[in-house]
Amino acid sequence: MKATVRQRVGAFAAPAVVLAALCGGCRPTARAPEGYFGPTETLAEVVRRINSNNQAIPTLFARHYTEANIVDARSGRTTFVNAGGELLVRKPRELLMRGRKDVAGTIFEIGSTADRYWLTILAGEEGHWWGWHRNAERLTGSELPLRPDLLGEVLGIGEINPALTEPPVPVMRFNNDVDAYMLVWNAPLPDRWYAQKEIWYDRRTLLPRKVLLFDRDGRVVVRADLSDHRQVATGAAAGARPWMAGTLDLFFPGSGSTMRVVLSDMALTSRTGHPREGTIRYPQPPPVPDDRIIQIDRHCEP
Repeated sequence: MKATVRQRVGAFAAPAVVLAALCGGCRPTARAPEGYFGPTETLAEVVRRINSNNQAIPTLFARHYTEANIVDARSGRTTFVNAGGELLVRKPRELLMRGRKDVAGTIFEIGSTADRYWLTILAGEEGHWWGWHRNAERLTGSELPLRPDLLGEVLGIGEINPALTEPPVPVMRFNNDVDAYMLVWNAPLPDRWYAQKEIWYDRRTLLPRKVLLFDRDGRVVVRADLSDHRQVATGAAAGARPWMAGTLDLFFPGSGSTMRVVLSDMALTSRTGHPREGTIRYPQPPPVPDDRIIQIDRHCEP
């Protein structure tokens, strides 16, 4: 015998009634996403505040302790180095960072002048790598384990051009999930535009938290996480002194090298007045045998 219409409806209705009874006291379980969704500032105001802090650091003296795993592209071997020393910076490009040990002396040196940069390793797979700043953006691959030409960028104390339509052009977006302004600098090539770098700034403090630097094909050449921000000693009162990161964790995907730098005693100059003009110089001659000296941008030269 065929079921009547009423019987068929009842068969389907019964499970629905049970389900409704079970869930009658339930409430929706969807939750609002976590993160910051309040007011934010304009790009112009973000740039103004960042520059207000960074303009107060035209030079820098700091003590450092550094640990690094340096991968040599020639042999594929990894050398672990750890040493302390001093860091000297004269914006926009001059930088000198030496790592020493009491018995062994200088373990490594990272440097940059207005026209060239270099890395010297005097432990394990020793070598001296150098290149010209004029060719830095043309490098498509590198034999350099670490990039001294980019270390100054990673410190996060550079100033942003307030002319926001002049290349490289900064574009800002706000990341609600990490509560940070993300600025990406774009520059033109003959056939396209490309991203040069990306920096994440904390919304409340506008201090940098992450730095990503790219090559012209969008590959990351250095990634850095910045933390433990501290004040830099200046002539200003404690509440008006500028801030910068005290700990930098760097990764260089091209070589696989990693580096952690912990800074302390940050000030505009040392007690003896360094860094003075002319104190940061390219070593002549480099302190390694000739067959250990590598110009990494030789293929970029005419």
